[in-house]
Amino acid sequence: MSTPTIINAKALHTVFKESIKQHKYYNNSKNLNGIMLLTKTGTLLFNTFDDSKTVSNDILNFISLLIASNYSQEEIVIEKINDKLIGIQSYEINLNLNSNNQQLLYNMCCCNIPDSDLILVYLSKIDQLELGALKMIITTDIDLYTSLYGYKV
Repeated sequence: MSTPTIINAKALHTVFKESIKQHKYYNNSKNLNGIMLLTKTGTLLFNTFDDSKTVSNDILNFISLLIASNYSQEEIVIEKINDKLIGIQSYEINLNLNSNNQQLLYNMCCCNIPDSDLILVYLSKIDQLELGALKMIITTDIDLYTSLYGYKV
C-alpha cells in the first residue's frame, strides 16, 4: 500500500476559502456557516464556525470553540466522507460542557477513520441544498488540489 502524500492544509484551506467566498457572492448565500472539514488527525481544512481561525492541528480547540460560540445546544453532525464525498457514517450529538461528549467527538473524528478519509462537521440545521452545493464545491476543489499537489484523497 502506498502512503498518501501529507496534505498541505494551508494550501487546501486557501482553495476552499476562495470557492466558498465565490459561492456566497454568486448565490447570495447566508447559510454556509457552521461547517468544518477536517482530516483524520484533526487538521482543519475549512472552518466557517469562525473564519478568522484558519488552520489548526487540534480538534479539541474546535470543540471549545463551538461551546464558546454558543453552538453547544446545536446538533453537531460528523460525517465520514470518501473521495466522492458520500456519507458513510453520520453521528448526531448534543454538544455541551460534558467532557465525555468532548472525548466522544474526538474519538469519532480521530480514531476510527482511515488515514485517507476526510471528515465533514456541520450543524444539523444547515440548509440541505446549501450542504449539497458545498459538497460539490469540495469535490471540485479536491480535484483541483489533487492536480496541483498530487494528493489522493
